[in-house]
Amino acid sequence: MTIRSKLSVAFSIAATFLLAVGIVAIVLIGQLNPLLEEIGRAHLRLNQVADVISALRLHPEQTPQNLARVGDLESSTRTDAERNLARAAREDVTRDPTLSGTIDKLQQLADGYRQDAIAALNQLVVIHRRAVFWTTVFITEGVLLLCIIMFLVRAWLLKPMLALRDASHRIAGGDWQQRANAPPTGEFAELANSINQIAASRNELAERAAKSERFAAVGEACSHVAHNMRSLLAAIHSLAHYQRGAPNITPDVKETFNQILATTDTLERWVRDVMNSVRPFEPKPVRQQLEPVIHDSLALLTPRISEKAIAVEWKSQDDLPAVHLDRPLFEQALVAIVSNAIDASPRKGRIIVAAENGENGMVIVCIEDEGAGMSAEIHRRAFDHFFTTKPQAAGLGLTIAHKIVALHGGKIEIDSQPDQGTRVRIHLPASAKR
Repeated sequence: MTIRSKLSVAFSIAATFLLAVGIVAIVLIGQLNPLLEEIGRAHLRLNQVADVISALRLHPEQTPQNLARVGDLESSTRTDAERNLARAAREDVTRDPTLSGTIDKLQQLADGYRQDAIAALNQLVVIHRRAVFWTTVFITEGVLLLCIIMFLVRAWLLKPMLALRDASHRIAGGDWQQRANAPPTGEFAELANSINQIAASRNELAERAAKSERFAAVGEACSHVAHNMRSLLAAIHSLAHYQRGAPNITPDVKETFNQILATTDTLERWVRDVMNSVRPFEPKPVRQQLEPVIHDSLALLTPRISEKAIAVEWKSQDDLPAVHLDRPLFEQALVAIVSNAIDASPRKGRIIVAAENGENGMVIVCIEDEGAGMSAEIHRRAFDHFFTTKPQAAGLGLTIAHKIVALHGGKIEIDSQPDQGTRVRIHLPASAKR
């Protein structure tokens, strides 16, 4: 349930309660007004009757005036009983000079008014008791309802807000492992998820920043070391090449020099890979067709392909669009990926290289081999710096390839299972037609 729904429920309950209070108040007031009017009328009539009786006793001889006074009482009667008593009293005025009968009848009329007043007062007492009862009930229910609403507001609003505030303060204080807790659904859950995503992103960015700082330091050191090592390796390579061609050299010594040359070539390649991994690339893309770039990259690997008697199959769609590429850089990336496929392939194996149209304006280059495939751990670390399963490799080929493809606005995907080969897909954005 959302916060809006919860607040709507709470406000609806409060509004219903207030409506019930209003209805009961209106009903009580509706019963009270007629009773007050009845009591006021009874007191007024009692005073009128008392005035007439007093006048009759003081001036019994004023027959016309007395008839008029009793007639006024008769004209203001409401019930037949009142009217009959008043009429009989008026008739006694002319028949009884002492007016005793008239006064008795007027006393009976006053007694009736007095009883009406008492009855109205009794009903008024009943209504008062009802008002006290319902007031007590509504006050009790109001306090209980207020406590319930305060509890719900605390559970629905304050508690999640305080939890999010505390988690936010801890995260802002540098505890990036802290996570905000909230109800499983609703706005607070969305807010908690957003805070947790920010914390996770910040933690990831902090780790990446620290890692980048370490790699920057390593890269700077590697650049100096690699430059000096390449100079030394070049000197060793030249000396070994010169001594290998010296006259009167024995076959064993010549083989030793060949090993030195092979070792220096391997070391030079490792140093070059290290320098490529740490130096910033500055691609200069040019719009061109992808197929010639792929053919030239494969041509660079012809000796290695022939050495293992690997069959390379090329597949391409006819309507393949052009792409924007820095050709030397992309060839370096493609050569690294195909080199891995060659290393993984068995002798006389097969490598399929295909280019096809992808979704969302992308072009896909797929390199598929029949090697041993990757385990889950190797697949997870495939793009890590210096990670390799080959003893004679530096573990930078896929790292550099991933970096180059990303600089071209693309991405690399690896699909591999143990004993099922490996399929590498390079996604590149197609160039817009001119």
